Amino acid sequence: MSQDPQSRLYDRLHRSPAPAVKQRDIWDKVQAVSSFISGTLLALVAYYLTDSVKLALQERQNVVVLPFTYIGRQSGISQAARMLPLLIQHDVLFGLLKFSSIAVVQLRGEAESKHCSPDNVMERLLTRSKSDHWSIQPDKGLVVFWGHIYDEGSSVYLQTYVRFLRRDVPAEIIQASVQLGDYAKLPLTGRLPAQSFAFARRQISQADLAAIEVTFRKPALLYSALDLSASTQRLPLEPETPFPYYVADTRGEWMKIVSETAGLSGWVRGHTGNQFQLRRKLPELYYLDAIVGFLQTRMGNNQPEKTPHLITTALAQYHDAAASISPPLPAAVANALGGIVDLQAYQRNHKSEEILSAQRQFAEAVALAPYSAETRNLAAMAAALACCNSSEGFRAIAPVIRQLEQSIAADPLNADALANMGTLYDAMLVTGKWPVEFKQDAIETRRALIKNVRNIQAPPARKAY
Repeated sequence: MSQDPQSRLYDRLHRSPAPAVKQRDIWDKVQAVSSFISGTLLALVAYYLTDSVKLALQERQNVVVLPFTYIGRQSGISQAARMLPLLIQHDVLFGLLKFSSIAVVQLRGEAESKHCSPDNVMERLLTRSKSDHWSIQPDKGLVVFWGHIYDEGSSVYLQTYVRFLRRDVPAEIIQASVQLGDYAKLPLTGRLPAQSFAFARRQISQADLAAIEVTFRKPALLYSALDLSASTQRLPLEPETPFPYYVADTRGEWMKIVSETAGLSGWVRGHTGNQFQLRRKLPELYYLDAIVGFLQTRMGNNQPEKTPHLITTALAQYHDAAASISPPLPAAVANALGGIVDLQAYQRNHKSEEILSAQRQFAEAVALAPYSAETRNLAAMAAALACCNSSEGFRAIAPVIRQLEQSIAADPLNADALANMGTLYDAMLVTGKWPVEFKQDAIETRRALIKNVRNIQAPPARKAY
């Protein structure tokens, strides 16, 4: 089977190790650059935005599933493409119940319309309008998930994509601090290698989509009570029929939903039996769970204690289901997310197994995305916490400096790696302590280069979406 160009690029990046870079080459590159410059919401969003969405967008997090497009000529697939976001909505809804209460809105629209493009939807949700009806509230999370179904020969494939961020937060900054001997704690910063990427394409057939639809329609019943023998009515889940509702209560695998528009209220049973067919076909839905949990941890300190465990569980489920087919970038981001969870846990608990796990996951992220300055910088941060929180911290810092040099080699303007390197060099020069293989004049020269690069006027910030 022929590979699409994106898959071939992923394979090439995955097979190609990062070239060994001599220490002097790194500083030549920096010198060249210096001289040259001197609560959770699930919304199924399509074309129209209504008053139901107006209320929903006040929540802490917003997961938006856009209409899927079909590019091809096979009859029946187009309708399946319209149905698939509904199936994803139903699945993700139950997946996110573990985080907090959820409001759900399903809306209509043509996937081919420019109004339904990710850029247009995100701009409308993230740009404060005069009436302020549609915009996500500041600091609240937004996850956008969309996809295409297309023909290749006699086969049908599904390609999905995700973007995630918080309103007015272009990138999630990860913070840590390291204590070198008796010197004050030194702040270190990092960020994820990406917050937008494509997942692996999946081969899927009409029979697959039909079987999943049948499976999901069976439990799409509204029970009058928490009892399988109670009277029921079928939920009106159709692409052409908007069905807005909110979750009023949850009890184990059950949730009580209320739809004021449809005049319906009752209990819906969650994941059971064969309902995991969709996640076997689309393991990236586990990834969405992890992303929502991660964004939840970024919204202040009053987070449920179970959230880090939920993130690692979702990531493990994704790895188990997609390990052999995941492109390097999503896999690298997944390892980075897991490493960040462990890094933050270590700063709270100071357990050696937590920092060792963080180092392992960051190392895997570097192996998957050797071109990423961000993954190398995160690995350096974990290495600093692992080796240098001791009286011998200054003597043991050399491997951390080398990792930061590799990060700067990948991107000479990487703000986090430059800042972290500068912080460590400042501490060395103030205390007069450094590894035996280091020389004071070299440290001073490199510190000056870093200051020169960091003082460069940054270009205008790009939109986060």
